Amino acid sequence: MSAAKQIIQWRADGMGLSGTTVTIKDDTLVITVPDDDGAAARRLAQTGELTVRPVLTAAPPTGKGPAAPDATAARISRQSSDPAVQQQAIAELDCAATDPLRGADDPALPLVTCAADGSEVLLLGPSVLDNRAISDARAHLDPQSTRHVVDVTFTAEAADRFEALTTENVNRRIAFVVDTVVVSAPMVVSPTSAGQTQIAGNFTAESAGELANSLRFGKLPVPFAER
Repeated sequence: MSAAKQIIQWRADGMGLSGTTVTIKDDTLVITVPDDDGAAARRLAQTGELTVRPVLTAAPPTGKGPAAPDATAARISRQSSDPAVQQQAIAELDCAATDPLRGADDPALPLVTCAADGSEVLLLGPSVLDNRAISDARAHLDPQSTRHVVDVTFTAEAADRFEALTTENVNRRIAFVVDTVVVSAPMVVSPTSAGQTQIAGNFTAESAGELANSLRFGKLPVPFAER
């Protein structure tokens, strides 16, 4: 709990939320943001788990199936290695519905999930990199594209793995997934050996900054629920 408290405090400082207090009361972490309706506190408490996965296939959402009642049921249908189960999950996943699997997927298994804007359902391979691979992350406005982006710097060991991933996936897509949602899935044009990459999505200045803070300060060790 103390580790989660420290990470949330770092995130609050990075987001410029002055006056934010994070306290431990019994088994509860209490986040107080002055003059906030609760939205900022909820964002601070998001798990912030990054995975980098190869994209195996993608399709427009149809959302024909019933929603899974909980994370366990969602994991069975959406993290199966059976191609038939995977195709059914792609056909049934409703990107407009609340995701019970959010932030609770198993990085070692395939994953059927949605793009952040709801435009695609993607089947992803197991994760190759996670938060531990990142040594720094910074948000800024790209002057060429005029889009808000997040520049990511990998650790030395992770840089080698990212180079291998991009080498194996030239002319294919890789996905940057945060809390089970695909925030960016670019096409790999050539191998990346510089130990850095850029995440570009439909970000505002605020959301890009929040993502950078989550990646820079690490994921929360446990998920939190609002009370």
